[in-house]
Amino acid sequence: MGRQSQTRLPVYKGLQYRVAKRAQAYTRPISRPLIQRAVKDISQRAFDPDKDCIICRAVARNQRKPHRKHDPRCESNTKTRGHSATEVASNRYSAYLKRHFSARMTDPGKEKQLTGGTTPGVDQYLVRTVKKYQRLDTGKVPVMETDSAVANKMLAPTSSLQEVAIFLEKSIATRLKQAPPNKTVPPAMLALAAEIMDQVRHKKPKRIAESASPPQGQSFKQAKARFDAIFGLNNIVYTVPYVMDSRRLIDPHFHSLAGSKFIYMDFEVAFPNLELATVSCDPSSIHPQPIPC
Repeated sequence: MGRQSQTRLPVYKGLQYRVAKRAQAYTRPISRPLIQRAVKDISQRAFDPDKDCIICRAVARNQRKPHRKHDPRCESNTKTRGHSATEVASNRYSAYLKRHFSARMTDPGKEKQLTGGTTPGVDQYLVRTVKKYQRLDTGKVPVMETDSAVANKMLAPTSSLQEVAIFLEKSIATRLKQAPPNKTVPPAMLALAAEIMDQVRHKKPKRIAESASPPQGQSFKQAKARFDAIFGLNNIVYTVPYVMDSRRLIDPHFHSLAGSKFIYMDFEVAFPNLELATVSCDPSSIHPQPIPC
């Protein structure tokens, strides 16, 4: 018998050939008109899991399910549940804000303990044991100090953190008596939010020199000194949901004191029933975007 007309290939060569042909079949490009037609068809109709989800389509056709995840728009996707990525992130952040600001406090006569996570500066003055002292009756009526007197003493060079804490407690106690009943937000957090807003709120300058350089004005110095004395940090800043004069300002916008960093705290989301109006703001102290810490 003569020589064969073709040379036989080894077994491994034939296996490599079949694997290459199989890979070529899976990677064959699709024509552009077909892709455009498919995208146009999906965009013009509602999402159908039996057609658009690769897992649900295989189950509907009684085929083997591929090792893939459900489509993000499919309700069977355990991560998105049919919602978009932006909506999922927004819901996750809203749930975090509700957990963060729904802290409850125990009996005020005992040790105050916040269940939610707060900043160390707030815990230093709000989370502590309340001590009661027995006052001796000397027959003299004690002189009542006003808030302005305590504030002036606090801003003096010899002021101590203890006087600052007493001033903050008095302000919050006064606001708690005036605050309306709220079932969703603890009243202590409402009072603290209102007190923070008052401490860093911009005041109208009385002189032209203060309006020329707002960060160096007397009102800015007092607000920053009081804020630093209470919290001991330069990293707590509030956001303003609404502005009275919104024709020339960004709404909403962010405020900051000189040399401070941003912690995002949206009072409109955290305290939906709290109304805090702002006075006219200076454009030089407004930032359209928060500065990262």
